This record gives sequence, C-alpha cells and structure tokens, in this order.
Amino acid sequence: MLFLIRLNKSAGGFVLGFLRVVSIIWYSTIFIFVLAANSNQLQSKPQVASEQQVHQDQERPKTETQKSNQPVPFEDPKKPKADVPRLADTNNLANLDRKTALGEVNGQAVSLEDLDRLIEFGTPEMQAEFRSGDSSKKQLLQNYLENRAFYLESLASKVDQDPGSDLEARLELVRQQIYANAYLSRELKKISTTEEELRKYYEDYKKEFEIPEGVNASHILVKTEEEAREIRKQLDEGADFAELAKQKSMDTTNKNNDGNLGFILRGTMLPPFEEAAFSLKPGQLSDPVHTTFGYHVIKVLEVRPRTVQAFTDAKKTIEARLLQQKQREWFQTKREELKSRYKVKIYDKYFMPPSSSSGPFSGADSAEANQAEKNTTQPDQR
Repeated sequence: MLFLIRLNKSAGGFVLGFLRVVSIIWYSTIFIFVLAANSNQLQSKPQVASEQQVHQDQERPKTETQKSNQPVPFEDPKKPKADVPRLADTNNLANLDRKTALGEVNGQAVSLEDLDRLIEFGTPEMQAEFRSGDSSKKQLLQNYLENRAFYLESLASKVDQDPGSDLEARLELVRQQIYANAYLSRELKKISTTEEELRKYYEDYKKEFEIPEGVNASHILVKTEEEAREIRKQLDEGADFAELAKQKSMDTTNKNNDGNLGFILRGTMLPPFEEAAFSLKPGQLSDPVHTTFGYHVIKVLEVRPRTVQAFTDAKKTIEARLLQQKQREWFQTKREELKSRYKVKIYDKYFMPPSSSSGPFSGADSAEANQAEKNTTQPDQR
C-alpha cells in the first residue's frame, strides 16, 4: 500500500571503485559468451510459446474462450515436445571431477574447471544464471568453444600483424588489471575482525540496533465513510474481517491476505492512520480513519514494544560494517603509500580549464569592454 512507507536502514555497501575498474575487462570478455547464450534462449522461447498457443486454440472449445477474464492455463512448460528440442535442466556436472573434459576445440580439451573459471570471471548476476543448471552451462561452453575457434583462426591469419594493430598494448593492459585485481583480492582477504571489536561497536552504537515500537495491523480500505461505518457495523455483529477485506477492500496489495500490513513502525505511515493504529490494543477495531487514500477500518493483531536487538542477532551486521570500514581504510592508506613509492604524477597543466586571459578580451582590453557594456546597458540618467 502506497501510504505505508517502510524505512529500511542498512549498512551502506562498500565497493571499491578500483576493483570495479580492474574487473571490467573480464566482465566485458565473457559478456560475448553470455550475450550469445541469452540470444539463443530468447530466439527459441517465443517459438515454443507460439506453438503451444496454436495447439491450445485448436483444442479449446469455443465456449471456454468466451468465459470471463480468468486466464486459461498454458500446457505444462516442462512437458517435452516431440518437435521442440529441449536441453535437460540437470545438475550432473556438480558430481564430476573438475578435471573432467566437457568438450574440445582443435584437439585441446576444455574441462569443467575451465568452465567454472570462466563463470567466476563474470558478474554476480552472470554467476547465478550459469550456475543454475547444466543446460545454461552447456550453452556457455558451446559459445566459448566457438569463440576459441575464432581465436585460433585469428592466430592463423596473423591478425596481430595487421597495420596499426594494438593487440599487444591491449593484452598488456588486461595483464596489469588481472595482477592488480589478484593482489587486491589477496590482501583484502587478510583483513578480519575480532570478537572484542564487534562487542565494542555494539556497545558504542547500540542506538543503531533499537527496534522501534510496532503494531501488526490489518485494514479494510473503502471509498466513503458510509461504507467504512457499514463494515465496522458488520464486524461488530460477528462478520469475518478477512472475508470482508477480500470482498470490500480497495487495497489490492493485501486484500487477499486478510488485509494484513505486517508489522508497522512509528513514523512510517500517514499520521491519521498511525495515530489510530497505535492507540488500539490487540483484537480491537478502529472507527473509520480518513486518509488521502480513502477510509480505513483497522484491526490490530499484536503490539510489539520498543526493544534492542541482541548482540548475537546483530553480530553478522556489525561484522560486515566493520570489515567494510577496515577494508576501506586499508585501501585508502595503501593507495597513498603506492602513489608515493611509485611516484604517481598527473600533469595537471593538460587538464586545466582555459585561462580567462586567453579570451577575446584580456588586460586593458577587458576593462574597456566592461566599460562599453555598462554604457550600453545603463539608461541615461540625465
């Protein structure tokens, strides 16, 4: 429901900008394989759906298509079609030795270890996609092998000897980035936190772990006050709140869930709703409450007093915050140290904005220009 704005305070994620830079080329590299794999999947899906729909339209009685707006279920998408080849969605690869060869190109084997390494170079989204089952891995392997064939052909055709080729320079750039990334990953893994540090943070910032007072509330939202009063009357006479919510409430986000909003914290709702909800005891109903969305009848299911999250429950959150903080501090210190050790310099003169003296007017000419402008813009005071 729009009137309920939940506030979710979490530790700001710390991602080193430099790590992003040194990883970008690897992400771009396997993007070629990912794009090809996704392209093949997207090309096949509409065709399957179309054939299913044609089959359904032919088999479905005319009276069925004239029914109300209820959607007609598709055939089981997992049911194999005789005329549509489907990749098995298995997970057999997980049981294989990582050295097992899964394919080859030009007589050179490509192992499960090679495929997993390729996936590890990708973004978290890519990793999730290509670790979901054997079918996606097979498609990735196919595209990798085909790309490898293009690579071998590029060597045979001596593409690196083309006039103006910058392949060596680009390879060197990738090499530098891989080494820098490996160093950063190794050093950042050495950073850790102690139990004493975690407990100190908890005690110093205990206010951050306060859980405000909250109520578990349900509501029925209608357009007019008369409707709300009629609903309240029916509830007083024993009507079922969940059933009335399903039948009458305009709040489509929770009407089929007994009108339940879950736990609501102070300061997250419009004032009239909040004032009414927090004035009720468990089991009590409110009178009609007017907000900009209409009229609400509220029922409170549970009241939770203000508490402080226990250290054991907050420990993982604290550890993540401290680890990010220590990694950030290490990176900033190390960056300055390396800038000094390796004498990092930027020639600022090439990045300076044009000097004002290089404009159309400079020195005395500029003063004369300003005076001329005043004479033309100020009205005659005589």
